[in-house]
Amino acid sequence: MKGKKVVIVANAAFTILNFRRELIETLVNRGSKVLVACPPSCSLMSGRDLEGEFSDLGVDFTPVDMMRNGTNPIKDIGYLRRLYSLFKAEEPDYVLNYTIKPAIYSSIAARMAGVSVICSNITGIGYAMTSSSVKGRLLSFVVSSLYRTALRFNKRVFFQNPDDREVFVNKGLLNKDDTVILNGSGINTESFKRHSDIPSNCSFIFVGRLLRDKGIFEYIAAAEKLK
Repeated sequence: MKGKKVVIVANAAFTILNFRRELIETLVNRGSKVLVACPPSCSLMSGRDLEGEFSDLGVDFTPVDMMRNGTNPIKDIGYLRRLYSLFKAEEPDYVLNYTIKPAIYSSIAARMAGVSVICSNITGIGYAMTSSSVKGRLLSFVVSSLYRTALRFNKRVFFQNPDDREVFVNKGLLNKDDTVILNGSGINTESFKRHSDIPSNCSFIFVGRLLRDKGIFEYIAAAEKLK
């Protein structure tokens, strides 16, 4: 990777600075030039100097607007065009995408721009692939079609767990041989240290958004059985 240019594309600066920091540090230490492309604002990092934080990591930051939620095709095409312009200008050797819209639109834009190696990390399948409602099934059809097109441009597609990979493989969205299981994002135990004062009694807590897809109903059912 020494001397290579890597562009990392995500839907929020928070996910990069909190979950991909060690990856970026490793790439920089190995002599790669790293550029991060994501929206210029992030509700989880309000008031923080994003450009300064990325600069401290030794990487360049290019703000690229996108609509994180919603299915407005005009805005999504605009996002694809902005990424295409970025890739044509920067001419990266590698493009690595995180989350659904970057995985789809950045993969297509990178292919159009002639990027040699494109990879994506599927951090979860989400509502678009799991909902059984009429709207959800329609959205799943559209997203699956986009994924099927975009992922064939990827040299490798990374998954956080084998279940998500099986969903994509069974839907015919990609070839299993082109995938890698990462078993999660991992935790830096130097930054997040185990607390020594752990209660002796057994307790449980649910950490996540209160959505069916996050397992909240299974959690409630388990709590009812235990109680």
